[in-house]
Amino acid sequence: VLITLALLPANFVNLGGLLVLWAIAGIGQTLVNVPTQTLIADRVDVEVQGRVYGAHFAWSHLWWALAYPLAGWMGSNLPAQNFFYTSLIGAGLLVVVYVAFKPRNLTDLQAGLWHEHDHNYDEEHLHKHSPHLTAQSPHSHLHFHPEA
Repeated sequence: VLITLALLPANFVNLGGLLVLWAIAGIGQTLVNVPTQTLIADRVDVEVQGRVYGAHFAWSHLWWALAYPLAGWMGSNLPAQNFFYTSLIGAGLLVVVYVAFKPRNLTDLQAGLWHEHDHNYDEEHLHKHSPHLTAQSPHSHLHFHPEA
C-alpha cells in the first residue's frame, strides 16, 4: 500500500518530494520483506529453508521480469503520467489480492496455538513433516496445535 501510494503523486512533485516518496516506498518494501523473511525462518524446517528462500526469490523476481518491461513501455508512451498509471495498476492488484485471499471473518480462522518446542521422535510428539526432511535427530521447531 505504501509503495502504491508513494508512486501516485511522483509525476507531480519536485526532487525533494521524490526523495520523501522514495523513503515512503522503501519503508513499504521493508514492511513486506522483513516479515516475509521472518515468517520463512520461523515456520519452515531448517533443512528446507534454503529451498523456500530460493523459491521466494525466484517468485519475486518473476514479477520484476514483468514489471520492468511494463515500466519501460509506460515511460516511453506515457512519460508525464507513468508513475500515476503504474500506481493505479498497483492499486488494482492490491484489490484483487485482498478480495482473493482475505478471510471471510476472523471467526473463520482456526483457533489454536503456534509454539516452539524440542522435537523428539517419540509417540507424544509425532508430527508430519515435509517429505524432504530427513533429520531424525532431536531438534527445535515451530508448529501449530489446533484447539480441541
